Amino acid sequence: VQSFRPGILHTHTAKAGLLGVVLAARTGVPLVHSFHGHVLRDYWGERRSGALRWVERALCRRRARIHCVSESCARELVDMDLFAPGDCVVIPSLLDPASLEPILTRDQARERLGIDAQEWALVWVGRLVPVKDPELLIEVLRRLTSIAGLRRPRLHVFGSGPLEGLLRQAASDLPIRYHGSRSDLPHLLPAFDLMLSTSIREGFPVSVLEGLAQRVPVVGPEVPGLTDLAGQGLVLCPRDPSALAAACLTPQAVPASRARGLRELHDPANLSGRYAELYRELLEQVG
Repeated sequence: VQSFRPGILHTHTAKAGLLGVVLAARTGVPLVHSFHGHVLRDYWGERRSGALRWVERALCRRRARIHCVSESCARELVDMDLFAPGDCVVIPSLLDPASLEPILTRDQARERLGIDAQEWALVWVGRLVPVKDPELLIEVLRRLTSIAGLRRPRLHVFGSGPLEGLLRQAASDLPIRYHGSRSDLPHLLPAFDLMLSTSIREGFPVSVLEGLAQRVPVVGPEVPGLTDLAGQGLVLCPRDPSALAAACLTPQAVPASRARGLRELHDPANLSGRYAELYRELLEQVG
């Protein structure tokens, strides 16, 4: 940084956010920090979470501007007194247009995944970690299987993590297929009838955004991050197995206009101008 002398530092993630504050103090370069979510609630006990909030609050006072990827993320951080509302700008997550090019039809995507044409195929995407709540996923699928009647669901899990073993063991009697992490997942989404989310919270759920953009209906709990995508095609309900299972029986179709609007809103070509404006305003303030 000292040799390159950038006009602005822009950091992402907690470690980079800390290093950025040190660099900004040493070099005088204005600092922008992005919150793509946070781990200040629901990850650890209150004592550790409180200590982390104290650290982040101190760091935010040394940042020239804060960026959040969703309104709900910004509201939570303001409520935790990390920064004032006027110190934050909300620019949503990017959606790679190339990842959603219509390479595969529904039948082709099903064939690639080995899904029968008549199967009621549900998809769950995420890291297998506590905040994504795979234990709730098991309960939802168990209840859905019991109330679905002749239309038997099969859940397809994309992702990996430390709770994979627990999920496999606890759900060994349930109709689940594990696909691991796949870079071509966005192209495979047309294969599915429904996407299910069970997260305790999200910064901004890109997988849900990709699903809606591919016109896959989504059911999930009314939690931060998911609420930012409220609209046609997304059914939000309490974080309760029975409520989520019942909602899976009556998903909302995703209109083509909704999918098209999301693609346009989250297109990097449109959002890059908002980042440029953020940088211009900051340079004018310090310049």
